Amino acid sequence: MEGGGKIWKGLGRELASRMLAKFRV
Repeated sequence: MEGGGKIWKGLGRELASRMLAKFRV
């Protein structure tokens, strides 16, 4: 399940980056 957690973490990071970019712009 560690591999899945890594994928989820990466997805969360991308989502957070997109959300941040939306709020910044």
